[in-house]
Formats: sequence, C-alpha cells, structure tokens
Amino acid sequence: MRYIGSKAGLLDELTQILSTHCPRAHSVIDIFAGSGVVTQRLKKEGYLVTGNDCLYFSYCILRGTSGISKMPDFSKLVPLGIDDPIDYLNHLTLTQSGIDLKSCFIYQNYTTTDTCSRMYFQPENALKIDLVRQTIGQWKDKGLIDEDGYYYLLAALLEAVPYVANIAGVYAAYLKYWEHRSFQPLTLKAPEIISSSAACPMYNEDVDELLPKLSADVLYSDSPYNTREYLPNYHLLETIARYDNPVIYGVTGMREHKGQRSAFCSKKTVKAAFERMISEANVRYIVISYNNEGLISTKELTALCRKYALPGSLDVIQIPYRRYKSRIPNESEGLLEQIYVFEKKGKEEETPKIHYLKSPMNYVGGKYRVLSQLIPLFPEKIDTFVDLFAGGLDVAVNVNAKKTIVNDVNSFLIEIYEAFQKEKPEKVLAKIDIIIDTWHLSKENREGYLALRAHYNESTERDPIELYVLMCYSFNYQLRFNNAHAFNNPFGRGRSSFNDAMRRNMEAFLPKIADFEFHSQDFRTLDLSALKEGDFIYCDPPYTITTGYYNDGKRGFSGWSKKDDLALFDFLRELDRRGVKFALSNVLVHKGVENEPLKDFAKDFHLHRIWRSYANASYHAKSTLSRTVEVLVTNYPDNSTGNRSDD
Repeated sequence: MRYIGSKAGLLDELTQILSTHCPRAHSVIDIFAGSGVVTQRLKKEGYLVTGNDCLYFSYCILRGTSGISKMPDFSKLVPLGIDDPIDYLNHLTLTQSGIDLKSCFIYQNYTTTDTCSRMYFQPENALKIDLVRQTIGQWKDKGLIDEDGYYYLLAALLEAVPYVANIAGVYAAYLKYWEHRSFQPLTLKAPEIISSSAACPMYNEDVDELLPKLSADVLYSDSPYNTREYLPNYHLLETIARYDNPVIYGVTGMREHKGQRSAFCSKKTVKAAFERMISEANVRYIVISYNNEGLISTKELTALCRKYALPGSLDVIQIPYRRYKSRIPNESEGLLEQIYVFEKKGKEEETPKIHYLKSPMNYVGGKYRVLSQLIPLFPEKIDTFVDLFAGGLDVAVNVNAKKTIVNDVNSFLIEIYEAFQKEKPEKVLAKIDIIIDTWHLSKENREGYLALRAHYNESTERDPIELYVLMCYSFNYQLRFNNAHAFNNPFGRGRSSFNDAMRRNMEAFLPKIADFEFHSQDFRTLDLSALKEGDFIYCDPPYTITTGYYNDGKRGFSGWSKKDDLALFDFLRELDRRGVKFALSNVLVHKGVENEPLKDFAKDFHLHRIWRSYANASYHAKSTLSRTVEVLVTNYPDNSTGNRSDD
C-alpha cells in the first residue's frame, strides 16, 4: 500500500535497532500503526504487538492482519457454495449479488458515470468495491462470519484498492487522465496470517486516551511529521472501511474530518503532544521515528527525550532516505530519518505516578484526564464526601472518604448506578454480555442498536443496564433524551462499543460504588444539613459560558443558566460559613468570554488553574482553539503552598 511516511523501506533497520538497543524486550506498542507494515513485521519477528491508529481504515487492516493469529472460520459460507470467500468476492457480479446499483456509494460518487465525473476508479472497479464491501457487511450481519472473518476480508479489500486507484499516491485528488494501473481489475489477495503465542490486540483510539491503559516493553512511535492531516489524504479508504454513506463535498468528494485532527500535526501543540506520549507510556524502552525537517526540531525532541531517558541511554540514529513525493522519486541528501531510542527512567528515577481509576461511563465532561491535578488539591482526610454533580463518577471513585454521597439531576444516570449496586459485579457483566449478544451489537451493526433503542424506549419498565449498553454503542457515549425522555442518541458507528478497556474499568469500578449513597435531586433541594467540619463537597456543574449539550435545556431536563450559577455560589458560601470544605470546577474564560460572576465569587476564595486542551472535545467548536481557562475554586488553601490564589 502506498502510504505517506511508510516504513516499509526501513523495516530491517528498525528490527535491528530493537534487537541491539532493547535487548530484553518481548512486547511492543505500535501507537501510530498506519498501514500496519511495522506491526506485521514485528509480529513476524516474534514480538507480542499491540497496534493502534486513529483512522478506522488503518484499524481494519491491523485487526484483519496482525490482530489475527489463525485463519478465520468461514464454514458457515460453505452451505452457500462458497468454499473460498476471497475467490468468491473476486468473481462477484452485480446480478449474482442482488445488490441495488443505487445503493453503491463508491460507484455513484467516485467514478465516471452520467451523473459523476470523479476519476478515482474505473466504473467496473468502483462497482466491484461496492459489491465486495456490501457483501462482507451482509455476511457479518447475518452471522455467517465472525469478527475475525469480517476484518480479514475487509483488510483484503482495503489492501487491494490502492492497486487500482487512479491517484498519484494519496486520495486528496485524482489524476485527470486514466493511469495504466486503473485499468487492472480489482483483485483481493488473502492477507498473511502470522501465528502468535498470545493475542495481539488492535485499537482505534486517541493516543492520549489509550496509552495510559497499556503496558509493554517498548513503545514505538511513528507520528505525523508535518501539518498534513492523514484523513483528508485517505478519505476514500476511510469511507470504504466505514461504508457509512457520509455527506461529501468538493471536487474530490471529501468527507468531513474536523473532529479527527491530530495534535502532532500542529506546530503549536506537537511538543506538548510528544511529552504527554512519552510521560504516559508505561514501558521500559521508547523508539521514535521522526525526521530532521519535522514540526518539532531535532534539538527540541532530543532535549525532550533526554528529560525522560535513563542517563546515558539516549541514542539518535540518522538514516538518509528518499523523500516521499507521490510517484516521482526525489533524492534529498538533506532529509534524514531519525530514530530516537532510549530506556525510560524507572520509578526509582522519577516521581511515582498515581494511577487513577477510570469510570466505564466515558461520560461527556468527565474529569478523568485532570484527576492528577484535582485530587492533590482535595483535603487529605475526608469524613463524608459529596459529589454534587456526579456525572460519570470519575472523581467520586478516586476519593478516599468514610462515606460518599453521589448526586446528579439526571435520574436515568443514577438509576444505572443503583442497578449496578443491586447485583454482584460478575452478574452485572454477565447481563451486559447477554444484552450485547441478544441484539448482536457491534461497532458496525446499526440495525441492532436501533432495535435495542426502540425496545428500551417502548418498555413499560425500562432496564437501566440496557440503557448503559445503549450508551456504550452510541455516538460519543452520550446519554441523551428528547423532551419525552426517550433515549435518542444516534449510533456510534465504528467508534463506540463496550470494549475490553471498559470491561476492565467496570471490574474495578463496581466494588468502588458498592457503598455509595445515591440521590437524584436539584442541589437546592438535596438535604445536606448534616454536613459538618471534616466533610467535603465537590461541585462540577454545567459551565454557562461553554456549549455542552447537557446544559442546553433541550434534552428532557432543565438547563443551566447564570441564575443557577449564582444560586450555587450562595449555597457554597453557606457551606463555608458552616466550616464545610468545598471545591468547585468551572471555566473562567472560554473563546474570549469571561465568566464575571465566577470571577467575583472566586475573589473570596482560592483559585487554582487546571490545564487541559479542549481541542478534541466533541462539544466544543472545532474551528478555533481559542484559550480556555479551567479552574478549581476552593475555600481552603493548597496544602503545598498555602497561597490564597493562583494567578
């Protein structure tokens, strides 16, 4: 596959570097796996490999190749006369498939017809892509192939497409003449399956979210080097993989991609992105592929690596190589591939890192990513802890207190937690599995999701655990309702599911909430008269100067306004007079707008800055990365400084 920055020509050097510089390594995380060539080579070399890429088509290739250790079972296709699915798909015709030509998205939008002039594929190949893709999806939906078989065949299709694409190397544009390769018939080839002594998991997640959950001997990073975003360059492969009939625009039929921009593709954010990646990696060795003309300079990246490297372990290996420039080789003596390799400082060399429990709710507005800043600012000893606007419970499950009271105005959310409490953890997980199996839920089965959603909404006695499962497979894991309190969040195709990481989080989460006291009331009506000195209340209300869906008053629950802010401030002042400690999370500045009431309130207390980027938050505008100032207001000083405020 032609792929920007592909390491196909450097595989020998990379494996040699791993062998010599990481002699005790047995497992590797390939965090920007791309086309999967490095992942596949490392698995062949005997490493236990974990692969990841934020692009779904890359994930499909990884899952269908390195993510499989034996040939998938296609026995259910045999009664249909299909002994070899690859051969069958290669000879599939429109008549044989029974597929409606109007449903063929690639044929209708990316070839030359009476209504389309885009020259990405010859008409025969465009149609063949549709037939193969729809047939693979139909087999999966009917239970004729399992997950391994689905991704195996999907990987075969995705790897075949570039050999007939009428492009110069990427899909950001098509050639204005028909190149000779475009006339070749689309031909799928069986992906190579490499056996392994253990599972090699593959992921389709954001680096910042995934990396803290993983551990291995080596982290290998081949991040983007410049400002070119990968999704626009491979939009067509993404559409074939998802087959979601997206809204497309422009001469090239581009799909929307604003929500998938990488911090590694911006001069402003690349250094911080590298530092987060290096610091979060739970590994012994780190190997970074980059080049001397990247967004972060050699000097800066060297200094950053040295900061986290065991003294004397950092080595920067420079390899001259041909600059990637579509089909035309361009020898450049000045361009160097650089391999940064070092042994990361161990616990004895760095400050011990506290690992916080992540809620399996994946709740919008959750505080998991800033717990390392929040929790150290909380009182050391707490008798009764109150999480007044609890949301996904990321905070509550990480606070040590003699008693924990949890409140949220969203009664459906509280009902989920109470349902979790009623059963033993193993029974909760078993019920989740039964619901998933009953409705055949997956990242691709939209029909199963919609059927479960209709079943839940129509039930006279709604099952909170069914609602939780719905949330797991919904868009951005959101808990959304209409004004009639019918759950109405759309399907999270290709991204949302109850995955292995959520299962592990759930296993740790359920025992934590076993003794929690749950309420679903407005903070003004919740009886907290018993709170006294030694107790602590944390507030994370909706933010009036941001645009979160949960505070707009249009989802079957009352909204949140400046009037509510003022009432909350009065409530907290009363707690302060009673000697009860509190902490309030909020936003002081957002997109040039200042929260003046909060500013006035904070003058009487202690203000702490919380550092977080909102660039990838789905409920914030993507057109700008305007400054957002998130703060924590407390009525007690920071134990480490004793300062009254933090400017």
